[in-house]
Amino acid sequence: MAAYSGSLASKKKQDLQDLASDLGIDTSGTKDDLQERIKRHLAEHQELAQDPRFSGLYSRKKPANRQPSMSINENVEPSGQVVQRPHTRQSQAVTVFPVTNESEIPDVQQAEERIAEEAVAIAPQSPTRSIIEFVSKKTQEVLAATDPDAVVEVVREKGRVAGQEVNKGTTWLKRFLSNANNITSLTIVAELLYILYTVIPWQYYQIPLNAPYTTRYDGISPVTIMPEDPPLVSTRIASIPYIPHTFLTQPTIYSTLILWALPTLLIPLCFGGLVSFKPGHAWSASGQDALTAAIVRLACVFAGDWGLDWSNELGISQKWRILSASLAGAFSLAEAIGGRAPLPPVVDTPAVESETEE
Repeated sequence: MAAYSGSLASKKKQDLQDLASDLGIDTSGTKDDLQERIKRHLAEHQELAQDPRFSGLYSRKKPANRQPSMSINENVEPSGQVVQRPHTRQSQAVTVFPVTNESEIPDVQQAEERIAEEAVAIAPQSPTRSIIEFVSKKTQEVLAATDPDAVVEVVREKGRVAGQEVNKGTTWLKRFLSNANNITSLTIVAELLYILYTVIPWQYYQIPLNAPYTTRYDGISPVTIMPEDPPLVSTRIASIPYIPHTFLTQPTIYSTLILWALPTLLIPLCFGGLVSFKPGHAWSASGQDALTAAIVRLACVFAGDWGLDWSNELGISQKWRILSASLAGAFSLAEAIGGRAPLPPVVDTPAVESETEE
């Protein structure tokens, strides 16, 4: 079998797979995964440095400390000591250096293992795994630093604020619907919207919401389309209504709305502002007497059609107009009989009690 040597980064993926196969580890994954797996295996099995097939994968360094060679003037005595001879003939002194013990020389095997551990480092983790570990660590820190009592208190405060907002909205709606003038206005607006819906010839602008983003077949007959063929028009279409400009130029719509507004809105408002049976209470406060306006409106509905064919031209029959006027008159009568008392002001009362009093 061939021997391996050199850096793992310079090897191709096929070479790394062959090396992983010889080492007996998994050969799947990307090139980076193979390098990381091989480096980890080499670091955990230092005995492979003695195998001639894999020894070239470990980095080697020359020993830093070498015994200096003996100079010409040095001799070895039989006793095992090195004697340094002087350079001059006159000097008779000699210097004796003890020979270093062989046990003090670092073991070559240990040096190679240390070098291999430093050279064969595990590759850094992938960015995805680093992000996951970072988020997990931060989440644990936040959970450890969070006080459960503080969380419960925050939830209670949120519920208390939400309850106050709901209480305010309910109180405002109650005050609005407890007024006969507001109820009369709602019936008039509902009647007007229904008339506009039936009188105006609405047109629709279609917007395709999915492929092929078209709303027409462009000359292709839908009959010739096979069921397995892709759709030629969008299956999801949004229709936006709009008023055609030609309709707004016709005077008929304006005359029709005026004839509707006279018995429904204008005449009742005039009588409601002039006639009041409680001038010290309702009339002086709002300027309109809701009961008087409702009575006049109901009388105008019974008076006639005011030159309009309500069922054909406006699409609303007389019975629905009578129902709308009667509903406004009934609430106005109830308000007049009950003597509308002002509602209490809105008070911010907590919706959720934090503690139960015993």
